[in-house]
Amino acid sequence: TTPMPDVPPPPPPAASSGADDGKHGQLFGGGTASDSLFGDAAAGGPAGAAADSLFGDGPLGRSSDGDSLFGSSAPVEPPPPPPALAPAGEAPAPPDERTPAPAPRDPDSEGTVADSCEFILSNLLEMNRLWIRIQHLPGPRDKESRRRVQRERNDLRILVGSNLNRLSSLEGVTARVYGSDILPRVLAEVAACRDPLSQAYLMDCIIQTFPDEYHLETLEVFLGVLPKLREKVNVRTILTNMMDRLVQYYKDDRIGDADDADASAVKAALAAQSFDMFEDIVGRVCEARGERIPPRDVVRLQLCLLRYASSISSDPSLAARCVGNCAAALGTLRAAKAASMRGRGVVMGGGTEGSSRIDMDDKATAALEEMLRVPLSSMGLDVLGMPDFAALLEF
Repeated sequence: TTPMPDVPPPPPPAASSGADDGKHGQLFGGGTASDSLFGDAAAGGPAGAAADSLFGDGPLGRSSDGDSLFGSSAPVEPPPPPPALAPAGEAPAPPDERTPAPAPRDPDSEGTVADSCEFILSNLLEMNRLWIRIQHLPGPRDKESRRRVQRERNDLRILVGSNLNRLSSLEGVTARVYGSDILPRVLAEVAACRDPLSQAYLMDCIIQTFPDEYHLETLEVFLGVLPKLREKVNVRTILTNMMDRLVQYYKDDRIGDADDADASAVKAALAAQSFDMFEDIVGRVCEARGERIPPRDVVRLQLCLLRYASSISSDPSLAARCVGNCAAALGTLRAAKAASMRGRGVVMGGGTEGSSRIDMDDKATAALEEMLRVPLSSMGLDVLGMPDFAALLEF
């Protein structure tokens, strides 16, 4: 057998030249002429500086032929710094004009007497309106429902009176505050509510809760609302309560051994001035109600005024004025009745004496007798010298 010839080993693979590498880039970026698929160009190569990678991994701010896929290569401006705080002890910088700063609150304006008065007055007015409104609520009118409504009205009435009591007990409420802020608001509510029960109750609460000195300074304002009250309101009771308060004040502070003559003269002048106010308001009430006012109310109002006159002074001229006013008011009612009957054709010609006589019931007659007895007991037979005493006897 012949031996097999020796086969030489295969030659090693030849190294690729630079020209081949320049023409064909490797799959994973080994070439230098072009970038690899994922942009792994050789650092410092001429082709690596010519183009950026697919995802823009070039340095920021570098001048290049193309921009990144997701943004420009322009530099990003940093955010503005926060405003500097003012050093301690210095005033802060003024705020922006678009958002003006709120006005500073004065600590002295919190909790003043005016705030307390406004709060209590608002509560009083709302309670009074609810008190009036609750009686007109629709619903069953059985006995139990009426009792429940009456209890609720009584509770609200107590609240209204307690609000006035709180107003009078405030330390900063002076006569000026009472006359300028409190009394006008309450009287305006009295005139506007148009409920007889509420009007009478509020007027009585004003009389009973506030001091006598306040009533003397605001008497004209208080009496000015009486002609505006409903006809069902008993004005005589309101006048009697106010007169009793003032008479008691005059008796307590009347000149005695410890008082001087100047104080006596001042109080006497106040009493005479108050009588003029009462006399004027009685006439205005009779005029406002006109022919609708019954004769007994006319006599009772004048009798109330006569008793007040005899309590504050012994001057017979005041009693004579009361007698004259009563005779004139009754004469006006008699003339109005005669004119009304002639206008309706009931009385032909002058009529008889009985046709023009006003209706004087038992209460009116009793009040008229008292009206004649008061000056007679203090003046005796001198009352016959009064010009209108005989005229009053005719009724």
